[in-house]
Amino acid sequence: MSHALVDIGILTRTTSENHYLDRLMTSLHTVSAGMPADILVESGEQLTKVEKRVRLFRRSQARLLVLLEDDTTILHDGWLVNLICRMSTFPNTAILNPAETRHPVEEVPEEALNDLTQEVSYCCGFCMVIDRESGIEPDVRVQTLDDLWLSLAARRAGWRCARTEATIIRHTKAPWGSDDAKPADQPDKSRWGADSDYYDSDKHHRKRIHEARLMIQTFGDLARMTLPKELVTHITDPLCDLPDPKVRLQSGIWAEEEIKIGGTI
Repeated sequence: MSHALVDIGILTRTTSENHYLDRLMTSLHTVSAGMPADILVESGEQLTKVEKRVRLFRRSQARLLVLLEDDTTILHDGWLVNLICRMSTFPNTAILNPAETRHPVEEVPEEALNDLTQEVSYCCGFCMVIDRESGIEPDVRVQTLDDLWLSLAARRAGWRCARTEATIIRHTKAPWGSDDAKPADQPDKSRWGADSDYYDSDKHHRKRIHEARLMIQTFGDLARMTLPKELVTHITDPLCDLPDPKVRLQSGIWAEEEIKIGGTI
């Protein structure tokens, strides 16, 4: 790895006519991060979300990789430096989440932030600071529970997952759809594409059960204690009906595409 400290990685379906990505990029370049960071963007309509994430892991040469989903918005100055400071002062942390808001706010006042940082059982995928020294990597077999996979891999290796309130990130699909709407009921399906299995409730649920079985096989009781209970109840024998490890649960390709946007903040 290089001596660079931090990269920001964003994965998205497409970089053209994408109001989610446009909103995020505008906020990244409008709000002060408090420290320099390169922005890496991975796109491709034929690539799955986790395939793009694997490519981000391969491209980044920094010690810390901040993964931002494209339906997020930066709300206050110093958001990045606050995350990195809490990462460095909370020892042995592999993954750190900021606080999350789904309210339609445009900015967060400084008094809303605080130093509370605490260990959690897993980190959510909307914004994750990854310490690459932990050695954790995404797995393309796990597409819908990929944040849980990374969290369990970190904990099995003796690292911690944590959450801090020193930074607040907006994670919302508004104004294009209700934050509480299930994927199948969301009126705007442009983020993943109308044909995506994400918007098919039955296919999405079956994938989650397959992935939960794989994680129980891989991580044992650690997975059983961490996975959503509604998934664990569907699994009587995790060794049965497991997907072939050579087959991805969602179609995708490993096409090499040039990065169309990006930059430095």
